[in-house]
Amino acid sequence: GDLASEKGIVLVNIASNHARVAGLQHLGTPEGLKIAAKSLSLSAGFFGLVKEIGFEESGANGSTLGGSINHSLQNMMLGQAQECLLGFAILRDVSLKNRAVLANQTAVFYQLALAALAREGRSVAWRDHLTLRHKLYTFLAHCYNGACLLKLADDGDLPKYGEAIAHLRLALQTFPDAKFVKKHCQKIPDPAFHPSWAEFRDKVATSLPKLEKSNMSVYLQHVPAFDKLEPVPKAEQFLAKPIVPTEEHFHNQTLATACQPASGSQQEEVSAAAAVRAAEPAPTKRTDAERPTDEAEDAAP
Repeated sequence: GDLASEKGIVLVNIASNHARVAGLQHLGTPEGLKIAAKSLSLSAGFFGLVKEIGFEESGANGSTLGGSINHSLQNMMLGQAQECLLGFAILRDVSLKNRAVLANQTAVFYQLALAALAREGRSVAWRDHLTLRHKLYTFLAHCYNGACLLKLADDGDLPKYGEAIAHLRLALQTFPDAKFVKKHCQKIPDPAFHPSWAEFRDKVATSLPKLEKSNMSVYLQHVPAFDKLEPVPKAEQFLAKPIVPTEEHFHNQTLATACQPASGSQQEEVSAAAAVRAAEPAPTKRTDAERPTDEAEDAAP
């Protein structure tokens, strides 16, 4: 009915505005990353409520904000929250293993968002966006995992050297092709907590042949096939989860004006496309002083 429709519109508006709050944060600082992660987790929680009440709204362009779209948006918010928590963890100097786990969890959220969207069979641009994010964070997970295994090999566990090479090969194979990146990557700002995606990829591409040469002449370790590699463990700390909204969240005065249900001829169109636009964090500026110089050395061999 009309009441359920208005309730759904309110929930979508609140979810979208929490995502906008995240986009206003400075993602080069621990505090900015924490606020953004919380805002995105709240957004995911509100999209979860939209899904629970079964709200569907058709926009003028034919797009529908229904069950699968809500599920995709919720996981997209969790993926972006996990990006922020990964950045926060890196700034707190967590281990390479934990970085690999968190990067992999980020990729998992985007994979779930992509799978939900695929069931709708629509929005090529949105699917491309999620595909790019999924590939980039899968690449990052393999880079960190490779770097972690190299350290284990240096400590005496020589078979890990071959596994590290396999992960770095898989990282480069996963990285999106140049044409795809050129078309879509400008929509995804480089994270403030490690070198740009292109720099990271180039560093791995430069390091890998040297590692392969050393393996052939010194280490002599078997490089396993990709399907024989152990999966990256699931995240246990710094894990993004939806924040279930409470009554307090419905009375947040900073969001109140943007979350009033529209009525009459001024009713705002609610669509998946509009929600995605609201969900995009704004690019953040970063100074050379804010870019950690030692992270690149740890993240890739």
